[in-house]
Amino acid sequence: MRAENATALRAQREVFERALADERTERQAQFAAIDTKVADLQSDSVRAAELTATYLADAQILRAQAAGYPHERLCPGRLAGLDAERADLIGTLNGGVAAGFLLGPARALTRQLSELRSELAILDAQWRACRLAAESGLVQLRELICGNVTIDSAATFGVDTTKAPDVDHWSNGMLSQLDTEVAQLLTKVRDDAEPMSTEALEALVENVIPALDRRLDDTVEAAVVAVRASQLRANLAELIAEALDDEHQYQVLGAEDTGYVEADQRRAFLARTVNQVTGGEVIIEIIPNVDIARAPLVEIHSFDGEAADEERQARITSIHDSVHDRTGIDLRSTTVAAVPDRTRRDVATLVKTPGTKSLG
Repeated sequence: MRAENATALRAQREVFERALADERTERQAQFAAIDTKVADLQSDSVRAAELTATYLADAQILRAQAAGYPHERLCPGRLAGLDAERADLIGTLNGGVAAGFLLGPARALTRQLSELRSELAILDAQWRACRLAAESGLVQLRELICGNVTIDSAATFGVDTTKAPDVDHWSNGMLSQLDTEVAQLLTKVRDDAEPMSTEALEALVENVIPALDRRLDDTVEAAVVAVRASQLRANLAELIAEALDDEHQYQVLGAEDTGYVEADQRRAFLARTVNQVTGGEVIIEIIPNVDIARAPLVEIHSFDGEAADEERQARITSIHDSVHDRTGIDLRSTTVAAVPDRTRRDVATLVKTPGTKSLG
């Protein structure tokens, strides 16, 4: 739709340019015909004086018509220059010079005012068409933004959720920022006190709005990827906990021992496992990658007393093998903290909402 609007605007601009050229050619032909007839009247002072008065009266009408357009924005300085010429012409006439001798300047003034009025009419129509296209494009974009406030979980993830994931939340405010920018542009386009130029409006339709449209697609995609990555962190924590249970007898004892940090599903997922024989604890921390589309980082915090390094490495190997066999994900970036982070030990306090791992 954006592409069609831009193409239509370019075609419309060509139509206006042709209309302006055609109108100028026709007007020049008309004035040339009049010049031929007027040349024969130069020797008739009475008739020449009458024509001078007629041209000046026509000039006054054309001047008023030109003034009705935003001439300073569309053709800056042109009307002021012609006003000065007209004032000089009237001053000369009032100074006693015979009107017949001013026929040529009066005719030239009328021609220039006629050209200005016609040019202003076409340029103003072009500007209004550009503003309408820009306004329509921005309104349509805002409607698209409103239509993408949430993610359809069933259609996107194949899972029905009680609450649809919020795109602005999962994109870290990208959607609201985009909506604010579009709203500001719309206000600017509609501002009659300081109207945008035709060139700026054309650039808005042809370049800015399509770029904003692509940003909307990217924003929704970023939110979808973030939700998938969040679910992956929870699933990986569960797989790692199962591997520790199967191979090393470390178990998650209760729902309060798992969840996202501060109940924010965009953050790290924690799981606390305990070996009930030795009392050792292993905290699984699945951390979002800076590049959210890549596999998350995994840190294993071992609070297991005097356990040998070999035992700890055996746990890491079990985790690698189990996860790779079941998902194909390579977790060789998994590390054992040289000094376990004790701030991660009280999982129940960190997660606030235990066991939260559903989409959205």
